[in-house]
Amino acid sequence: KQWYQRRVTGTNYFINTNLRMSYEQLCQNIGSAIFKIGSNVTSMQKLVMQLDTPTETPNVKRQLDTKRAEVQRSIQSTNDMFRDVSELSRGVSPQEEKSRKIQTERLKQQFSDSLTKFKKYQLLEAEKERAALTRMRTRTASLRTEINKQPGVDTQYADNDSLMDDDTRQQSLAQLHDFTEDLEHTTA
Repeated sequence: KQWYQRRVTGTNYFINTNLRMSYEQLCQNIGSAIFKIGSNVTSMQKLVMQLDTPTETPNVKRQLDTKRAEVQRSIQSTNDMFRDVSELSRGVSPQEEKSRKIQTERLKQQFSDSLTKFKKYQLLEAEKERAALTRMRTRTASLRTEINKQPGVDTQYADNDSLMDDDTRQQSLAQLHDFTEDLEHTTA
């Protein structure tokens, strides 16, 4: 490590030039991570808009899950980098500390904006999933009623079909519950 001494307003400061480069590199990495989050959120936005439309496919949901996971990993790594930036901002000159604080605050604001956008699309996705589940329940109830109205239909079989629908519904509710927990974990 290279050290040099600098005299600022009557006080000696020892500055590790490697730490300074690390700080600048870390800020660049944070900026890149924020950009990556923004790009993935934009992709999520397009995928969320396809939900509950004729263009929705299982592949859309898989892509959405992948993008969400990438964003969550990027959020975690960005939080870790912000902790490191905080560590590297200690023990520097007052001017350098002020400069770093301004830069860090700007990055934190960009990060916050990206998180807000991410949460917005996660909530929209959850709303669309709930709406689809409600429509599925309504259709199932309507079909069950129609089946029971048909002459000569054994209600025992109709009840078996409704049990299968309940199982499917329970699976959907469990997935929605898991998604909601993931959303709450991400926003915490």
